Amino acid sequence: MYVEDHVDVRRGDALADSRDVPTRGISSRNVIWFASSPLKTESRDIDQHTTNVVAGQIVKIEAKLDVESFRKVPADSIGVNDIAEVEIETYSSIFSTPIRQTAGQEAS
Repeated sequence: MYVEDHVDVRRGDALADSRDVPTRGISSRNVIWFASSPLKTESRDIDQHTTNVVAGQIVKIEAKLDVESFRKVPADSIGVNDIAEVEIETYSSIFSTPIRQTAGQEAS
């Protein structure tokens, strides 16, 4: 990639459309939980975002995906390899695309 002006970019930095604003605070996200200990509401969470680690807190678990029926089901916690929609409060700014904007899009 080439840029017209000098930009201080490091590994893990996000390049985004100038109309996108980094979010900080509460947002909904789809997550896959890889830790062996369950994720519960009010858990203090350390989020891997690109190569950066971002501290946050799980505010609410909206639903967990039942991988056999592909339906969202209520959940109080999620375990290893579970996919869920959660509300998370981040203490640092991150770039993300709201779930409603990506719904129905397939990965390319």
